[in-house]
Amino acid sequence: MSDSITTPPISQDRRWQRLRHWWTHARTSFFWMVLIAFGIRFGIIILAHTYKMRTAEGHFSVGWEMGRIGAAIASGRGFSDPFEGHTGPTAWEPPLYPYLIGGVFKVFGIYT
Repeated sequence: MSDSITTPPISQDRRWQRLRHWWTHARTSFFWMVLIAFGIRFGIIILAHTYKMRTAEGHFSVGWEMGRIGAAIASGRGFSDPFEGHTGPTAWEPPLYPYLIGGVFKVFGIYT
């Protein structure tokens, strides 16, 4: 008699069941949902070149009016200049987000 123990091979149906179970779990897992969504967004950013900013319009695509107000805050002009040029103080936008942008611009540099 042989001392080795042999196991019968896993049937093809059993393999598909295990694969289907794994895929169902991976598909409904929060971690995988976030990872796949991040991958799709990152791919679109790379393919569409949305990370390239147009400097000809004064970086208007970075936050639009709020980005311009944030740049004015970071450069010491206060809550002003939402449009092209120096337009003076404004009440055009609510203050929270422009001040957040202004703080980021102050720490890392304006439009960097």
